[in-house]
Amino acid sequence: MATSTPLSGSDFDDADPIRHLESALNALRQEWRAGFRDRIAIAKVQGSLRRLRPFTATHQATLTLASLEEALAAYRRLGVDERPDALKRFAAELESLRPDLLPLGAPPAMVGKLPTAIAPGMNPSPPPNRQRAESRSRPAPALAPSDPVTALPKVGPAVAKNLAAHRAKITTVGDLLKLAPSRHIDYSRTEPIGAALRSSPGTDVTVRGKLTEIREIRTGGPPRVQARLSDGSGWMRITWFSSFISKQLQVGDEIVVSGTIEADFGPLSFTNPEWEPVGGAGLSTGRLTPVYPLTKGLHQKSMRSLTRAALDATRAAIPDPLPAEVIEQYGLIGAAKAYEDIHYPVSWTDLSRAQSRLAFEDLFLLQLGHIRRRRDRKRQPGTRLPLAPELRDLFMGTLPYRLTGAQDRALAEILADLERPEPMTRLLQGDVGSGKTVVAATAALAATSQATQVALMAPTEILAEQHYHNVRGLFVGLPEADRPVVRLLTGSVKGARRKDILTGLASGEVDVLVGTQALIQTGVEFARLGL
Repeated sequence: MATSTPLSGSDFDDADPIRHLESALNALRQEWRAGFRDRIAIAKVQGSLRRLRPFTATHQATLTLASLEEALAAYRRLGVDERPDALKRFAAELESLRPDLLPLGAPPAMVGKLPTAIAPGMNPSPPPNRQRAESRSRPAPALAPSDPVTALPKVGPAVAKNLAAHRAKITTVGDLLKLAPSRHIDYSRTEPIGAALRSSPGTDVTVRGKLTEIREIRTGGPPRVQARLSDGSGWMRITWFSSFISKQLQVGDEIVVSGTIEADFGPLSFTNPEWEPVGGAGLSTGRLTPVYPLTKGLHQKSMRSLTRAALDATRAAIPDPLPAEVIEQYGLIGAAKAYEDIHYPVSWTDLSRAQSRLAFEDLFLLQLGHIRRRRDRKRQPGTRLPLAPELRDLFMGTLPYRLTGAQDRALAEILADLERPEPMTRLLQGDVGSGKTVVAATAALAATSQATQVALMAPTEILAEQHYHNVRGLFVGLPEADRPVVRLLTGSVKGARRKDILTGLASGEVDVLVGTQALIQTGVEFARLGL
């Protein structure tokens, strides 16, 4: 029959990593009191570090422990004056290992979950139902989207000035509503720090853990706060360039952190990430949290307070530009709900529906604007510019080639537009060398045959000169009575020559003016511009 041998108290102690950690720290204190010359104390530290090797719970902790052993070996070679700072750094690094040490045989930490998130029996508790973000302060007064931002609570001249300097130029309550977040954070969906450490730099991640170290630094650059966040699977360094953080957080706090992973200075880390206390009652806890584009003087939490106040104040005053039948036909949500969900959605589905609704609204209103402009344009009186068939045939007969089928079709449509008593708006599109110039020249001939003038503008002087010579060459075969007078006007045309062109243009002597932006400068007056 098998028998078992009971463990002694010493055996129990050897299975406790915290005992070895405390032993190493006590030996370091002994070295400090001895004036940094106690070889026996350093030997004790080395022994304790060796005994800690089986207890590291993460690969990252194993690497840290190995680094500490190397640092201790190098410590022996330091001068006495260098040892105090080295000992402080060593002790701080050793203390940071505490949350990553597990007794032999202990169940592994549930990666990505903190103890407060685990129900009795080690079963993860169901995630709490997300709640809509509501203002916890005094209800905001009812406002219209057109009201100034200063009508919102706690928005004085300084805040209003910062909002106006935003690239979105926020001056009204409605401007706050339309400030769409650049992204959202889901604080309920975190990943283990160990997994985040395998991500590529530049990746946005959200992790959850406990602060094992936090300190304020006021030397070697701007004031900043550095912290270490651990969750049992690894740890990450966090830097905030705000000394106020040190007054909000302390070692042992459990927080959720979201931001972009960086690798500029050694191991992967966070710089100025968003954070929330686990179970906190802040504005952005327990749901999708908006992240806004910012400018100097504005911060994420203040922007969230402002957009929350704007939504609450305009809840009953947001007009819906879409007709009810359009909303029903396309299964869209209303405008008020769309603005609510674009900022503070309960789920990703709500966010997607809000984005679709607002994008549909933008395109719908844009299309209506185009239709209205086209309708208004057609209502304006225009000048009929028909091209007599005999003049068209005469011109075509002077060309050294026949038009292609595509050129004939495009020209027929343009000439049909010119015959109508309303303004023409048409785009002639074709590859280089496809024959656009001869089609444009024929349209110009129609305009000049009705005693109106033509302006042909090119983006550069080189192209303008090219068009000038091409158009003149196309008209050269016409009888002088039917041949349009073509002139070139660019920035390089100056003095008497420029004055002569402008005089002829104003008198109607110049029929076709080819040029650059010089055609639309002050002093350029057409007698009767038709095309």
